[in-house]
Amino acid sequence: PTLFESLWFYLSSRSEMNSAQFTFAALAIAALLIGVAWRSWRIHQARSTDPQTPSKWLRYADRAVSAALVVLALCSATQYFYGQRNHPDPDKEYTWNLHRWDMYHQIIGAKYFSELGYFRTYECTWEIDEINKQHFRGVPKMRNIRTLKILETEVVVGERDCVDLFDDPARLEQFARDIDSIYALNGSKSRWIKLFRDKGFNGTPFHAFALSKLASMVDLVHEELLWLALIDVFWMTLAFGMVWWAWDAKTAAIAVLFFCANYPGRFVHMGGSILRFDYVAMSVMALALMKKDRFALAGVCVAWATCERVFPAVVAVGLGFKAGVELLATRKLRREYLQFGIAFVAALLVLFGLSLT
Repeated sequence: PTLFESLWFYLSSRSEMNSAQFTFAALAIAALLIGVAWRSWRIHQARSTDPQTPSKWLRYADRAVSAALVVLALCSATQYFYGQRNHPDPDKEYTWNLHRWDMYHQIIGAKYFSELGYFRTYECTWEIDEINKQHFRGVPKMRNIRTLKILETEVVVGERDCVDLFDDPARLEQFARDIDSIYALNGSKSRWIKLFRDKGFNGTPFHAFALSKLASMVDLVHEELLWLALIDVFWMTLAFGMVWWAWDAKTAAIAVLFFCANYPGRFVHMGGSILRFDYVAMSVMALALMKKDRFALAGVCVAWATCERVFPAVVAVGLGFKAGVELLATRKLRREYLQFGIAFVAALLVLFGLSLT
């Protein structure tokens, strides 16, 4: 293979993801250390001759380090967003795989949240399928999400009352069709035996609201679900672009490299589904907006992230603590903090209200 082919295999192969991300992170650290050493030496050299003379070499070094980091960040992002979900299969038309396991939980759990809530996703999937196509009749056990115990399927399902949860017959029929479509995506029965032992849908009510609106817009087939899965890639691209806008290319590249090398957040596990990264993107964008003194918009972003995952509220808590300390010390409240607080609370109320619809 040519050098380009070898490089592309390295960037696009799932089997190389750990090695690739470690390599990119190590090269980034090396580039930063070389840049620091070079800058320190040039500053020392300039001061030893003429302290007032600006060194063009410092600018060259900064630009070289920035360029190296940007190239590494682009390679790392390619491997992360594409390579980690790329799994070529000669028997399938598609190589960029959806996270089909999570698609079931996200779509069925969110789209039918008003009927199933947090606890009846598995049993009602099995029960409604039993009176239709019977895809899951071979599933021996499933998790009782209320108790988190894995029990015999018949014990968990118990009384057949899931039909009564659907007031609209048309919605019940749609639920049955969606189960068939998701089953077609997930393929083998062995996958479903394991899937029914997971822990169900655990998104917030607002997450269920936003996701149900998106899921209702498309048919549950690979081609259309792929576009929904790419929303997360768009959000993170926008977030890192805003880091570049608020700081500089070097900072944005370092942020990308850190994000892509973060093992718990690897895309092979987190990616390929819908709205898994919007709270991360919103939190990052909030920081960029605060850097640019857009505190009201930052408050809206933090409110969205909080409604999606709750714990991003720590950003608002931290800023509130800082504002409180300054208020006690100076008896004055900065306008930026007030703008953030009003926008955060207002957006939180609006989004919470939407989640109740």
